Amino acid sequence: MMKRRAVLGRGAGLTLLAGLLLGAPAAAVSTGRIGFTKMAVDDCADMFGTCEWKLTCKVAGGAETEIFSNQKGAVAQDIEIKSSFEVKSFPAKLDCTLFEDDGWFGETWVEAGKASLDLLGGGDYVLNIKGDQGTVAITAGVDSIEIPDGLLAPAPAAGKSAKPAKAAATQFVGAYLREGHGHAVLLGFPWDSFKARVDAFAAQGVKLESMQTWETGGKRLWGGIFRSEPGKQEMVLELQWDPFVARWKELSEQGLRLSDFEIVPKGGKFYFTGVYNEGSDENPIWVQLERDAFISKWSQLSGGGVRLRDLEMYQSSGQWYYAVIFRGGSGPYGLRNAMTWDELQTFWKAKEAEGRTSIVDLVTHKEGGKQLWDVATGGGQGKMTPLLDAAALVKDWSARLGQGYRLVSVETVP
Repeated sequence: MMKRRAVLGRGAGLTLLAGLLLGAPAAAVSTGRIGFTKMAVDDCADMFGTCEWKLTCKVAGGAETEIFSNQKGAVAQDIEIKSSFEVKSFPAKLDCTLFEDDGWFGETWVEAGKASLDLLGGGDYVLNIKGDQGTVAITAGVDSIEIPDGLLAPAPAAGKSAKPAKAAATQFVGAYLREGHGHAVLLGFPWDSFKARVDAFAAQGVKLESMQTWETGGKRLWGGIFRSEPGKQEMVLELQWDPFVARWKELSEQGLRLSDFEIVPKGGKFYFTGVYNEGSDENPIWVQLERDAFISKWSQLSGGGVRLRDLEMYQSSGQWYYAVIFRGGSGPYGLRNAMTWDELQTFWKAKEAEGRTSIVDLVTHKEGGKQLWDVATGGGQGKMTPLLDAAALVKDWSARLGQGYRLVSVETVP
């Protein structure tokens, strides 16, 4: 189950935004949405204790949009808002102006205050607006997706500018959960640019929750899903297993828990990159588990108050192994292993129809000439995409966002 996200105050300034863009690849897709969900009234200057409010907002370079008007609200009252507008590119600067109706006979809108947010991308934010007419806090959930140009269209072959190089297009499978908090999605970034984004997002309180890495055209690319979270975050980069475990123990003693890791083979060795977030729950990790051993370990640990958080597979000496991370948790859970694509579709179609299951993580590998899938499930209402290329994934993401679903996991093929 997705836990409730912390809401952030005003983000970092334009200096951070400018620094973030240095060296970053041009994004062929950089789009999203700002959704306003709630207004909390902390003060109202009206003599009767109830004010009538109007809010307008714009993204730099865009038109002013009326978010709501004639919205009555008294002190200590929370008002539900259902209003959103599209954002064509990120980073983006959001500027909002609040008005209060000061007229006795008919409307007389008086400016009550202004506020702005510098948005690197998705997350949960609060606009705090204070003026002579009153004080309100407006909650906004921001969703964004960014994909560099190279992932959408292969680069031309060497010496041939007219035709693109023939390369197997990466396909994606996305898992969604119906929930109301903002998120950011980055896919297909080289490591330096991806790490710069991770650090910049973390500075605004938007933390890397799930990451993915893959190779295409001889290049290793990275992606991640980000959400607003309180507390510290730390990344451990490219350590072999023994030093990785040593660092895991050190960070555990400091109140950090491993939430996700990726395993990269290089020169016959395996290197682990992990992301840690604050926590006090159990956090077992295991590697080099064959399938039967993994299923046994999953059954044992799941019955003891922990849930599978991250599932990875890697091949060593021709043998496929599981690597897994568990975190403290409870509630519904499930696991299915080594399914073909058709078997996965049959399994998930039944689960989706029930409306009580979501996908926590899914992985794929090729074994015996077949593409096989493993999936870990939990509670909530989930959706899964078909196999999609990057451009189709963006369209799917936008459509499901409008239905209240947010991406929680992505797997790549090949």
